[in-house]
Amino acid sequence: TISDSFSITSSLSTQHKTPRRMQALSSSRMPFFSRALESGIEASHFCDTMFNTLSIRAILEGNGVDIVLNPIEHTTKSHALQDGDIESSASNINCVISLVIGLSAHPSVANIELDLPVTPDDYESQWITQSNIQGRRPFFQSGLTGKGQIVSVTDSGLDINHKFFGPTNGGVHQNWVMSERKVVRYKYSAFGDNVDTFQGHGTRVAGIVAGKLASNVEDKADGVAPDAKIHMWDIQKGNGKYEIKTF
Repeated sequence: TISDSFSITSSLSTQHKTPRRMQALSSSRMPFFSRALESGIEASHFCDTMFNTLSIRAILEGNGVDIVLNPIEHTTKSHALQDGDIESSASNINCVISLVIGLSAHPSVANIELDLPVTPDDYESQWITQSNIQGRRPFFQSGLTGKGQIVSVTDSGLDINHKFFGPTNGGVHQNWVMSERKVVRYKYSAFGDNVDTFQGHGTRVAGIVAGKLASNVEDKADGVAPDAKIHMWDIQKGNGKYEIKTF
């Protein structure tokens, strides 16, 4: 069984040949992992729903794989889990832990990492870059907000009328317009097109740098220099296929 293969729950871990430190570690964690296995893969449902709906994708670089639990295609209405299936799905944390235990016991598995979705949160980036103490932003408290500065951003373009940049006079495409509240110049190369499609990468990057609502109300999506202005250099058509949900 997996219990016998996994070092912490294996009966071998309590034998005298096992280092004392390992014995102590196994003793403290054994109940947790044992309960997870009993309520997970070693239960009567065998975590069937989780295994039937997960997908495995090869990682392009390296020799690893991504295991995706309950992928999108299995969460539509037509594939919705029935109440009786919840216990055997990835919604049951014991099934997920059992999967990790089983993988770690496999001789060909060298490492297991959790890969969570990336969510944009510029408010967090502010205190991380200023103090690395949650909620503390000493630069802002000292008046260093980017006011009076212009930041050049080279990317796929910018939605100049996005709520964190607009409204913007279209004249910025031809000349510097220093009176604009956020975007004062928008230039583009032969590879660019003077626009950034919905949820474009350039708009996202510019938002991280200096995004700010026209109302001046503090928002979690404000940039790290919210009072700075933007000079955009567009070098990609459309959004350059760098589509990231924004704000």
